[in-house]
Amino acid sequence: MIRINRFLPWFYLLLTGVLSGISFMTEGSTIAGFLSFIPALFLADNFLKNLKNAVYWGIALSISITVFTASWLISTIAIYGHIPYPLAIVVFILFGTISSSRFILFFILVYLFKKADSLKPMQKYKINDTVAWLIFWGISEYFSWQLFPVYGANFISQDLLLIQCADLVGVGGVSLLWFSANLALYKLTLFFYQNKFKTSPHIFFSKNKGSLVTLSLILIAHIYGYYSLKYWSTPQNNTQNKNVAVIQGNTPLAFENIRDIKSYIYSIADGMKNQTLSLIEKSKILNEHIDLIVWPESAVPFLSYQDSEYYREIIQSIQREYPVSMIFNDIYYNNVNRNKYYNNMWMIDSNGIESHNYQKMLLLPFAEFIPLGNFFPVLYDLVPEISGFTPSKKRNLLASGIGMILPSICYELLPADFTLSFFQATGSKAQLIINITNDKWFGAGRENYQHLEASKMRAIELRLPVIRSTNSGISAMILPSGVITGATESDKKESRIYSVPVPEKSVSFFSKTGYWPHKFIYISFLLVWIWTLYVNKIFPNYLLRKR
Repeated sequence: MIRINRFLPWFYLLLTGVLSGISFMTEGSTIAGFLSFIPALFLADNFLKNLKNAVYWGIALSISITVFTASWLISTIAIYGHIPYPLAIVVFILFGTISSSRFILFFILVYLFKKADSLKPMQKYKINDTVAWLIFWGISEYFSWQLFPVYGANFISQDLLLIQCADLVGVGGVSLLWFSANLALYKLTLFFYQNKFKTSPHIFFSKNKGSLVTLSLILIAHIYGYYSLKYWSTPQNNTQNKNVAVIQGNTPLAFENIRDIKSYIYSIADGMKNQTLSLIEKSKILNEHIDLIVWPESAVPFLSYQDSEYYREIIQSIQREYPVSMIFNDIYYNNVNRNKYYNNMWMIDSNGIESHNYQKMLLLPFAEFIPLGNFFPVLYDLVPEISGFTPSKKRNLLASGIGMILPSICYELLPADFTLSFFQATGSKAQLIINITNDKWFGAGRENYQHLEASKMRAIELRLPVIRSTNSGISAMILPSGVITGATESDKKESRIYSVPVPEKSVSFFSKTGYWPHKFIYISFLLVWIWTLYVNKIFPNYLLRKR
């Protein structure tokens, strides 16, 4: 007879993936986010018998969450990888296997802690397991690599009150609140189940003070969020409103069956010009002055502003009609080595002078470059849609008439550490963030929404407005409160004018401290734990030994 508990780990994995997917979708459920990791905690608490289990279940959990949150990637792999859908599914599963090591690390740390904690010498020096698991999650999430960074906080990003504390502790701190809520609810569920639901809640909290502290912190975070949202939703004395126009051209990615590609690209440039001039005419009728025009990434593909007279004439014709600063994207070539080219953002002032430009630093593998492609150039022949960009090493702000702009191209706005380090390395002088993006790779599905939702954490962390100019949607303005306004539809040509509250400077606590408090706590806990193991003569080789 097959015992039912053989299937329980798979049920827990499936349920975690389903709840994660529900929480991180359009009109997702915050409740699902607060429940999403409970099944994984059941798994960690009951099925980690050895290190092999930790690695095995960590990989399986990563695949489960990837399947239910990022299935949109399958079509991208199939279409632009030129492979059949069955093979694309296999590649997608492999991506899920290697894309996130945080679950493996978390399960390993939990296993080692549980094994050490069960030994007799440790009974004199008990470390609170709620604290330990919480810090293990923080360590795993912060120090592990992810291709598309998805933090625990993203599963509750629609709880606008709770995520306001990101200006104090960053997205990593919000993730700790998310994890601690799941852990407290897991312990509560387990306690009542073991007592056959005949015990009153106050007995649970008297025995699990860590859970009581957790729920109290979440309540305090919501109270802080209420007043923060109220404060940041009102006009600030140190802000000036500037009008930023965003043009969403919905430019195609593939150019198959086009006989004259050059003429076709020129027609795309003409279309962007006409769409921009149309918005300018509308602004004149409404008596709205435009301070800056932003074109998205890949609005005019393949052309270089350096080399293409046609591209320069397009920009100049707009500025002759309406003298205004413009930001747009192109391919920038190294003047010394033409084999090196960059994903570039130009800032052209209202006089048509090339005042600043920024080359993308953080390239997306298999979209902007192919790993090992320099050694095997034939790989680019197999997948011609993938660029061969060179990553830049220079951080620089774009000085404009509306303020100091922190430039961000597509994927760069997702990793929290990257934006923070960019902000601090440029003297903390940025007054707003402008992100130009091309999400057409991923169709009109959930990826567009997820990218936008993840971006709003950067606005709260730095308390700076974010303008997202996307090729195919979703373009929007994200206020320093995290409120998203003026969102466009996907896969459509649209234009927007945003009244952007540009502050004198960022005033967030997190923009000054970053993750140093997190690192201090993580390292201190590990040192205390290792010291405790040492004084009790419990060494790593003993922990790793089978019992």
